[in-house]
Amino acid sequence: MTVLITGIAAVVLFVLGVTVRASPPMVVLVQALWLLAFWSFLALVLLWVRHLRKQIQGTGDRFPFSVREFAGVESDLKALFERLKYAELEKWDQAAKQAGDSLVLMFSSTTDELTGVANRRRLETYLAETNAPFSIIMMDIDHFKKVNDTYGHGVGDEVLRHFARVVQKSIRPDDLLARYGGEEFTVVCGSSLEQAARVAERIRGSIESAPAKTSAGAIKITASFGVAEYREGDTPESVKERADQALYRAKQSGRNSVEIIT
Repeated sequence: MTVLITGIAAVVLFVLGVTVRASPPMVVLVQALWLLAFWSFLALVLLWVRHLRKQIQGTGDRFPFSVREFAGVESDLKALFERLKYAELEKWDQAAKQAGDSLVLMFSSTTDELTGVANRRRLETYLAETNAPFSIIMMDIDHFKKVNDTYGHGVGDEVLRHFARVVQKSIRPDDLLARYGGEEFTVVCGSSLEQAARVAERIRGSIESAPAKTSAGAIKITASFGVAEYREGDTPESVKERADQALYRAKQSGRNSVEIIT
């Protein structure tokens, strides 16, 4: 209450001082009033500071709890943060594992397990999404049954992996290599018949000049090729059928050759 009265008095004196100051003959009175207003304002500030100090010192008595009860709040908040952080990390880890499993499943469903190239399912999907012009190369390792009969299926698998690697290095970045089945592979080229035939010839030469290095030693292999181009009215299946016919002609003509069919 004392603080409030002092404040009001200071304000009144300040206003009165301003009013009287407007009359020049009463300069002495004006100065006295200003001095009184100043000291009253100073007293107000000192009393207010004292009042605040008492309020702060009496906090423990005015509230039904002690400030000391909050001493462990920081550590509790840190512990809660750690629990939330690990819970969030665990959630993200679980999501990453699920995404990884889905990726592995998707990859395994479109990739040949033995050679690592696209499988027949991936080939069919790719052809269904491919627009003309495109050509198909069907290829087959010559006398592969003899390799299996002579060296065993384990060595035969090594030859298949070698064949896939050589073909993959010989085709262009935009071409798709897929294992069609057994020792038969397919390349889809987004190009004309003539360009695809050149790709097939490059593959044939690379296979012939690079013997397969296996656990049974180096085994020289060759392959036969059939090439067909998409024509108006064709379906992917009809192009494959013509490429397969060309492959059959290559085998009939002595193997280790490239045949095209228009």
